[in-house]
Amino acid sequence: MNNVIFAGLAKNCKENLKKNIEFIEKFNAQFPRFNIFILILESDSTDGTKEYLKKLNSKKIDFSSVDNLDKKYIYRTEKISHCRNILLEKIKKNFMSKELLYIPLDLDIDIFKYTDEDNFFNLIKKIEENDDINVLFPHGYPYYYDIHALRAPGWNMKSPWEVVKSVNKYLVIGKIISRYLFVYKKQKKYKAEKKLINVESAFGGIGIYKVYNNELKDARYSIDINLGNNSCEHTAFNSYFTNKFIDCSWKLPSPKEHIIFKELNFINKIVFIMNSIISDLKNLK
Repeated sequence: MNNVIFAGLAKNCKENLKKNIEFIEKFNAQFPRFNIFILILESDSTDGTKEYLKKLNSKKIDFSSVDNLDKKYIYRTEKISHCRNILLEKIKKNFMSKELLYIPLDLDIDIFKYTDEDNFFNLIKKIEENDDINVLFPHGYPYYYDIHALRAPGWNMKSPWEVVKSVNKYLVIGKIISRYLFVYKKQKKYKAEKKLINVESAFGGIGIYKVYNNELKDARYSIDINLGNNSCEHTAFNSYFTNKFIDCSWKLPSPKEHIIFKELNFINKIVFIMNSIISDLKNLK
């Protein structure tokens, strides 16, 4: 598959955006057999991200911008779905009849921090040459953080924050317990074994989708509006594909804000739990 389409969302992420674009350009220079295109949708940035994108001069990069989405959409996940679908429609329009690799990504993460050009080529080669693999996702380091998008037997099969919300209706104090059981505990530590974990859905910042002909025709991102931000756009999109795996040889840095509890030492975890209980007690008043 020579056509490789990166489709990324960008908001207030100038520094990591630059790193990711530079990596993709280096990868394309090292492996020129790929026809690489980068689609970027920017929204409501205030840190120079928009200005940086406007100055880019590359036929490989298609940049567009939409602002003031908060006025149109109530939920963050609904807004993200809308943005991903804009890029998806561009792909459908321009590459519909061709075989391609579709690579959605979050450009606010330094996605290729632990991946060099040869590593990424091997990932592409793996998915190209294996008929039993249609989608690959990375494993977060030091912990797999994206439980929101994850659906995997024996690991997580429900919207974690919706479960937390439901359980907390019956907890007067100690609401940290539900977060620990249904979110923090499921954020598994990265292990170096080069194995594949079969999943129904995942993401974690990037994915590689092997697409033939019209497979993207009906695919779209969406959320359960009744769940609001507790619904993830990736779970709906991933339902259009089979043979999906987390590749444990593919390491990606987990955003610190998503693994705060996991990285605390024992004493600080106790302090975190006590502060949560104190907050619960204050809310009783």
